[in-house]
Amino acid sequence: MPAREEEVVSAFRDAAQAFRSALANDRAETREFARRVRNAVARVYLAASRLPRGGSVATDDTARTSFDHAYSRALEGRIRARFGDASLAQELAEIDGELARCAAWLEEPRDRDALRNVWFSFEQRWGTHAVDVLRPLHHIART
Repeated sequence: MPAREEEVVSAFRDAAQAFRSALANDRAETREFARRVRNAVARVYLAASRLPRGGSVATDDTARTSFDHAYSRALEGRIRARFGDASLAQELAEIDGELARCAAWLEEPRDRDALRNVWFSFEQRWGTHAVDVLRPLHHIART
């Protein structure tokens, strides 16, 4: 992989981890938590927008990654308890799950298909959720 491409992928991995950490670390007061999550969403969205498209999309991504449904439900419940907005909590938990899949793809021996899967996940799955959560998070962070 070219050096520039590796830098872009590394920046995405760091941003994805920062997002997941921001959600998991919910000890801050509500406004501060919302600010941290909002900033992490914006950072990971920008990092994903810079990813190369890679090769073809793998047809069976479930074989390459696992998903922890119990963790996702618990995370969604904690977010809902914090914000009281079921839609916001669900979207943030879905982003988290997709980023976990992306991280798994990038941990495997890297090929163009892994990059394509990550890019496709952003474009077709979690990118829309990210845009949708920014406004309510911004509102909560400033009130």
